[in-house]
Amino acid sequence: PTGKGEARLPLAPATSVLKGHRQRITFLEFHPVYSILASSSEDGSIILWDFENGAKPIEKQLKQHTNSVTCVAFDRSGKWMASSSADLSVKLWDFQNYHCQRTLHGHEHTVSAVKFVGTGEQLLSCSRDATCKLWEASTGYCVRTFTGHDNWVRSLAVNSQGTRFASGGSDHRVAVWDVASGSMTLDLTDHTHVVECVLFATAAVVEHVVSEGKLAAASNGHAGDALEDDRLLFSSSRDKTVRIWDLVAGECLLVLEGHDNWVKGLAVHWTGKYLMSAGDDRSIRVWDVATGRIARDLQDAHGHFVTCLAVHPAVPVMASGGSDNTVKIWDCGR
Repeated sequence: PTGKGEARLPLAPATSVLKGHRQRITFLEFHPVYSILASSSEDGSIILWDFENGAKPIEKQLKQHTNSVTCVAFDRSGKWMASSSADLSVKLWDFQNYHCQRTLHGHEHTVSAVKFVGTGEQLLSCSRDATCKLWEASTGYCVRTFTGHDNWVRSLAVNSQGTRFASGGSDHRVAVWDVASGSMTLDLTDHTHVVECVLFATAAVVEHVVSEGKLAAASNGHAGDALEDDRLLFSSSRDKTVRIWDLVAGECLLVLEGHDNWVKGLAVHWTGKYLMSAGDDRSIRVWDVATGRIARDLQDAHGHFVTCLAVHPAVPVMASGGSDNTVKIWDCGR
């Protein structure tokens, strides 16, 4: 039982196992409004799960991509969904009727990830063609191409204001970019293998790390200021580590070591005190972000590699996807 003031961490076993994909799960995203979880898969489909309905969990299956779907994303309102694929395209979906409204072409290789920028008028994508692209959602026009990676760009993260984004890739690099100017403002090269995932820490994470004395308070004195949500960045790598980066200092604050294999997906706990990571060692680790210690270790979380994680924005629930073609829902200690 969780004690008074204890954070609710994911409990084994998983409360449900969602089956419907025929190949590895590549990405998971909870809808910001409805109790819907979107999953993308190498089978070329997106499944929208009513994850609270055990009897009939599949709400809808979307099969318009012609190759592996690598990522799904919702805008803040939840009215729009974007997906990226190895078919070289990004698709924009009207979530009211599940219709594909627009297909964006321009990348010359697999599109690895897609994110909405700010309030959703723009999209960012990254690709195996070593570039990131900024798109106008309403027209599908490519506004800017960001060059600087030497190899496959695998992951993207955007700050809440939509002013900065981070990318990680096969060149072992974590890059931070200014959206407006297109320039790379930080080039972080401490990882010794492919960077699989990048994720901005929330303002709650920054507040927690500051309160624990691991980071100086902001000059304005408000540690939890919304403008602080891009002060720290997480990255996971095939070098078996997760790194926490201080983007003000431009250096690594903490290295999280404990996985026995490649580290893939990341998700932040809603309290801001914990980071969850998924690994090819079939485990999900829960880390205390201030100390770097493992707070919980879910061994054999999937029957094969754990590829991706998502935390629900309002309900104490975590989802994981794996190379065993399943999506699992984990209760976070009610």
